[in-house]
Amino acid sequence: MKLPIFTLPSLMTVFFLILLTYFMVVSYLVYDVIVEPLGIGFMFVLDDVGIILLDLALDKNRAKNVKVSYASTGE
Repeated sequence: MKLPIFTLPSLMTVFFLILLTYFMVVSYLVYDVIVEPLGIGFMFVLDDVGIILLDLALDKNRAKNVKVSYASTGE
């Protein structure tokens, strides 16, 4: 039985994930999600993600099924 080969992520991917985690902890986003019910700050984050997904759905170079999934997720 052959074991699957896992490759390490690139250095920029690791850096981005650490930076994102640090930002979320420092900005108390994690604290708001754990302690408080879905607060207004978290709703703003969801709203911003929806706007980004809708913007990605307007890209002419993407396949139609990808555009539809972005548009339906961003609504």
